[in-house]
Amino acid sequence: MKYKFGKKMLPHKRQLIIAAILFCLIGTLVIWVKLLEDDFVPKKFGIVEEGRIYRSGQLSRWLVERTLLKYNIKVIVCLTGDSARNLDKSTEKKVAEKLGIERYIFPLAGNGTGDVNTYAEAIAAIYQAREKRKPVLVHCAAGSQRAGGVIAAYRLLIEKKDVPFILNEMRSYGWNPEDNPKLLPYLNGNMGELAFLLMQKGVIGKIPTPLPQITLTNYK
Repeated sequence: MKYKFGKKMLPHKRQLIIAAILFCLIGTLVIWVKLLEDDFVPKKFGIVEEGRIYRSGQLSRWLVERTLLKYNIKVIVCLTGDSARNLDKSTEKKVAEKLGIERYIFPLAGNGTGDVNTYAEAIAAIYQAREKRKPVLVHCAAGSQRAGGVIAAYRLLIEKKDVPFILNEMRSYGWNPEDNPKLLPYLNGNMGELAFLLMQKGVIGKIPTPLPQITLTNYK
């Protein structure tokens, strides 16, 4: 028996075409969501201490004022360099001036390493803001490496948190020892000098003995 289909499309073929179209539409939507997500949701935003210390990536120009007001931020500790060409950074600067928010720039390398003095200054600024009960936002570009390193050192030397807690937090914000193998050796190698600088600044009373280290030993 012969069938003549003419211009009429087979049901299963029509279903395949519809499925392909839907797949393309969903794929396009997912891509757009990923591209625009940071314009609508604060990048890597998190609470270090409720009402006192917050962390994030660079807030988009669409979100910065709303986010700073929502969390009553009084101090910004920025771990990237300033740039007038970057609209998100320039908007942050203008909004901070408008709202009377203190804004400090302590630039570090993208992998979270850098001048240990810069680390000490950033941690001291966080500590002082907390002591003055001024909610502080600590941020870098992505919210993972630089912010992760500074918050890890703060947790270890100021809050005296245990290493598994610190590593879990670092991982939860995107740090991975395989992708960034330099951060932990940098922190551990400079921990003594960092503690000394923080003691000089009155942030800690003495250099801890033994000197704490953030290691992956026996950690999964």
